[in-house]
Amino acid sequence: MNPHELQVSLYFLKRHQGILETFEENPLPKALTDLFTDEQLKEILLWIYPEVWKTNKVAFMPREQVINNLESDYNVLSWMIHKATSKYELLSKCNQETVNLFFEITQQQQHYLALKPLDTWDAYDHSNYKSLQNKRTL
Repeated sequence: MNPHELQVSLYFLKRHQGILETFEENPLPKALTDLFTDEQLKEILLWIYPEVWKTNKVAFMPREQVINNLESDYNVLSWMIHKATSKYELLSKCNQETVNLFFEITQQQQHYLALKPLDTWDAYDHSNYKSLQNKRTL
């Protein structure tokens, strides 16, 4: 997904979030929770309630207890908006042309990131790229 498509998606996600916020109770449907791994659900719980839940308490929590503590699909949507916003910010900071130029200047055209389209990068790839940039400036 390119930055423009992500920006449009964020617009609709935020509108839907406003609608969900007005409902008193939005239990998590199984169809939704089945889309997430245990680790992702735990990450959402820790993000939504950082003062209540700590990593060591959540680490061994059974899946059903995590789901119950998430309480509503509003919380899951809020986390998804947070993740999409973070990705949008990362994508909007650099573009394919800048990345290509960086790898050309550093003579690393065969680096796996130089060969991978920017819009398919995950957080790990962005972190690696930032690390490469920092090494270059040292």
